[in-house]
Amino acid sequence: MIKNQMVIRQLNDNTIAMLSKLAKKKNISREEYVRQLLESHVQSDVVNFEVNRYEELVKSNLEIIRINTELMGQVRELLDEVAYGKIKDGMEGE
Repeated sequence: MIKNQMVIRQLNDNTIAMLSKLAKKKNISREEYVRQLLESHVQSDVVNFEVNRYEELVKSNLEIIRINTELMGQVRELLDEVAYGKIKDGMEGE
């Protein structure tokens, strides 16, 4: 199976030397180090996109919960008014 290839031209000598040094620390080839670096970067972008999506979803859900809580409080107040009103009306008739 033929894999895609990528050629990176015009890297400065310091960058190449640093890549070689970092690869050597991991006991892998410079090519493998750069491959892992690129794959990690791509995965990081994918993960960040998903994290941002979930953060927006959480914000939206929290706003919905806040609104529902407010509405439930209003319903409770109305129910209390109805219940206490009936109790008061019932007591006055006695």
